[in-house]
This record gives sequence, C-alpha cells and structure tokens, in this order.
Amino acid sequence: MRKYLEIKEMMMRLIRSREFSGKIPGERVLADRFGYSYMTVRRAVCELTAEGFLKRKPRAGTFVSENTPSLRKSGKIGFYLYDGILNGVNSPYYSLLYSKLKNEINSRGYQIELCSCDCAENEIDGLIAASAPIPELESRICMVSRKIPVVLIDNDIKGTGFPSVVVDNFNSTYCAVEYAINLGHRDIGYVAGLQNSPVGIKRLGGFRAAMLDYNIPITEQYIYFGNYELNSGRAAAAHYLTLDRMPTFIHCANDCMAFGLSEGLQKAGLHIPEDVSICGFDNTETYGEGCPPMTTMAVNVDAMVKVCADMVLSEISGGKSTIRKYVVPAELLVRGSTSRPRKD
Repeated sequence: MRKYLEIKEMMMRLIRSREFSGKIPGERVLADRFGYSYMTVRRAVCELTAEGFLKRKPRAGTFVSENTPSLRKSGKIGFYLYDGILNGVNSPYYSLLYSKLKNEINSRGYQIELCSCDCAENEIDGLIAASAPIPELESRICMVSRKIPVVLIDNDIKGTGFPSVVVDNFNSTYCAVEYAINLGHRDIGYVAGLQNSPVGIKRLGGFRAAMLDYNIPITEQYIYFGNYELNSGRAAAAHYLTLDRMPTFIHCANDCMAFGLSEGLQKAGLHIPEDVSICGFDNTETYGEGCPPMTTMAVNVDAMVKVCADMVLSEISGGKSTIRKYVVPAELLVRGSTSRPRKD
C-alpha cells in the first residue's frame, strides 16, 4: 500500500471518530504525528480535499467538510459478493455465510443489506466484501475504502491492509489429503476450484504440497478444474470415468462439487466409498445428508462472522481493529463417503 494512501486511511479514521472535526492540524504537524514526510502528508491532504472530505479556507487553514458522507450514520452495513459466483448468496455456502452474518450484525444493532461493488457509499456506514478476485473489482473496493471502512471476508486483497477473515485454505486441504494418505490411498485426485482467487490457488497448493511431502507422485490427469458448482462436479465424474485408472480417493474444493461428483460416479455404477472415496470442503448442510453422507473439511462459519462483525463495527466507530487478519482453520469431519481403499 502506498504511503500517502496509508495516511489517508488514518485521517479518515480520525474524521469518522470525530477526533478530527472543524480545523485539522497543519501538514507539518501531521507529518510529525504520523511519522511520514511533509510531501507525503500534503499529497494525502490534497486528495482528501479534492474528494470533498476536507475544505481549505484561505489564510485560515484546512477544515473537515461539513458534508463529509462518513459522518452521517445510516445504521446499515453493506455486503458485497462477487457477482461471478453462480446463484450468489443463494448458493449453499454463501447462503449460510450471509444468513449467519445477517443475524450477528442485527444483534449488534445494525442492519445488513446486499449491495453492488458500485454501492452508494453515502447510504451505508461500512462494507463487508467477499470474494473479489477480479483486479477491477479490487480497485473499486479500494476506492470505496476511501469513504467508508471495508472489511474482507473469505478472501483478501494483497497490499491493502484491510481487516480480513479468511479460511486456512492451504493447511485445511493439506489435512484432507493427509487423511487420505493415512487411510492407505495413493491414487488421489483433486477437483479444484477457480484459480483466479487466493481461495482456489491455496487449496490446490495444499493438495500438491501434501502429495509432495509424502513422496506420492501427482498424476495431472487426476486434477480436474471446476467452478464450485454442482454441474462441474458431474463433469469431473465424466472426466474420471474416461481414465484407464480411477483415483481411489478424490478431494473436492467444496461440497457442491463433491456431491455432483458422487452423483455422477454412482449413476455410472460405482459405489461410494467402496470404489472411490470422496471428500468435500465447507460442511454445507445441504450436502451433509447425501447418500452416503459427505466427509468434509468443516469451516467454522460462526467464528468467521463474529470476528468479521467485531472488525467492521470497530472500524465504523473510528477505532482500528486490533486483529488485521484472522485465519480460521477447517476441521476434518469424517462421514460415510470415505474409507480405506479396497485391497483389490
């Protein structure tokens, strides 16, 4: 994050908390206070003035604008979800996340509402943004953060310093593959998620790392790239059925693809887990009661939404969240879709 942007963020917090109201200290005083050069502070002040947060009065000084949007409290927090996710908040995982987040925010005296990335910043006090893997959207979120606090959930944006709550995707996937290896599996497949976001990249990285650490060759044909949706799980099943040799254990980057995979393989006459073990990720209850029930890496969504609510309300109040990045581990939940490989 560029230095003058850090100063802008600090000044906006002081404005929101009303520590800065009326006339603000001079730029040289601010430079000493923040520990940055005078010219860096001056650039930040000039941008805040151009954006309407500050107002210069000749021979009088610089003042907080009376019309600063961030000083008007709406009692609302926006929730943004990347619109490239099929079904959006109606998808199993994000439906669960948004429902719990809504209950938590409501219990704190705020309302939460869905908004676009071009949300009306003047109508909400803060923004919780989930899954923004596209550079243009990341830039837009950074623009929004100049006016209202932004907290990230389920993904992060490098170099921004935004408070964020993320799943330990790498180590959790490593754990799932390690579980398969300890059961005795050596032919292990992986149905990956989208590779244009840290979530998909880190989960695939966890799979590869576990295989390498245990000196098990990675068969590239055993890796299928999906999109987190049910149909891509079915497509993965069709892919594996074309291979001369099937994996005996297939881990999936989410439960939705795991269920589609299980459905596709069972329709072809295979038995789960006798012929192929399948493991998912997320622990969405929609798929927990499948046939057979799905082994999965269970994400502690309750912990995620509580910390996220703490973060965004702390930022809105003008403070700075003491936790800048909270990493939530996923726990292996063994059900009926996995077993030791057959001896034959």
